Amino acid sequence: MYNENPARTVLAGFSYCAPGRNRTYDHLLKRELLYQLSYGSVSKQEQNQLIPCKKILLQVHSKVSHFMEKINKSQSKIEAVLILPDIRSALNVGAILRTADAIGVSKVYLTGYTPRPTDTFGRVQKDIAKAALGAETWVSWEYKKTLLPLVRSLKKQNFTIVALEQDPKSVDYRKVKLPKNNKIVIILGPEVIGLSKPILNECDNVAEIPMYGKKESLNVSVAAGVALFRILQP
Repeated sequence: MYNENPARTVLAGFSYCAPGRNRTYDHLLKRELLYQLSYGSVSKQEQNQLIPCKKILLQVHSKVSHFMEKINKSQSKIEAVLILPDIRSALNVGAILRTADAIGVSKVYLTGYTPRPTDTFGRVQKDIAKAALGAETWVSWEYKKTLLPLVRSLKKQNFTIVALEQDPKSVDYRKVKLPKNNKIVIILGPEVIGLSKPILNECDNVAEIPMYGKKESLNVSVAAGVALFRILQP
């Protein structure tokens, strides 16, 4: 229903909209503007008030739709898989799942003792849900007991394997580029023990985030955000 000033109602809806919320735009444009203006279900005075808002919203909707289409096309070309081996903190796992959703990771594998969003009985892991804020319900994830067979299987599927780990042969993470086929796996090393040599030997690249302070590493969820948004940029 409209308020006393229908233009104000539309503009209130406009201020609520944000890039990515196409459902809100469609609802607002189709139901509140296009239908009402086309079939005259509001008075002539109200129509005159709504017309400027309609023009503004149509322009914004067109630009945002084009922007979102570009992002979706660029992300759809990248098949990115993230592996979280032996990460103890459920809060870190939740935060990483939220980041994985934001950058468009195709799938997340949890291995070893990394906690899962739900257990074998379907019970929700509360700390993961708290940190992921819903991302754990729509990000595709799968549990694998051991890491090495998974890595070898993904290599056979023509994925480039990148480990995020401190190692004598590691390179600056900013030098890692997407492979030509856009199929990439990123493995986050456990914070305490790191990745084993057999795993590193299977990797095509070992990347490291340079540290400039006294601490030698970042929290794993922070490192995930830094690396993913750099390596997976379109």
